Amino acid sequence: MRILIVDDDYVNRKLPAVVLGRVGHEVVEAATGAEALTFAASDAFDVVLLDLTMPDMSGYEVCRQLRAADGGGRLRVVAYTAYGVDGLRDQVLASGFDALLLKPVTPAEILEALVPRSAGAGGAPPALG
Repeated sequence: MRILIVDDDYVNRKLPAVVLGRVGHEVVEAATGAEALTFAASDAFDVVLLDLTMPDMSGYEVCRQLRAADGGGRLRVVAYTAYGVDGLRDQVLASGFDALLLKPVTPAEILEALVPRSAGAGGAPPALG
């Protein structure tokens, strides 16, 4: 899979990038919402792991623009945040995200976020070696 990781914090990009790279995924990192939109406009991705709080624009706005782009409906967009408040999961799903991943994350949680829950065992993520 081709995965775009969007987070203004280097460490929060690097952990999932290493985990996903170790199991064979191709990873591109973006430090801003604008950079993410530029990458997405010029390249195809299967999944976007998207921080909700960035200095230039919110993850909600980035998600909205990704969804509005041609083919954006097929893209899996996972909200990635440290701010787990009551009702957040419902809010991000209603805003066009497919899933919510709360920081700090484990390698297993990162891999699980790639696959829709309805995929079942046939769509299970690869195990870490």
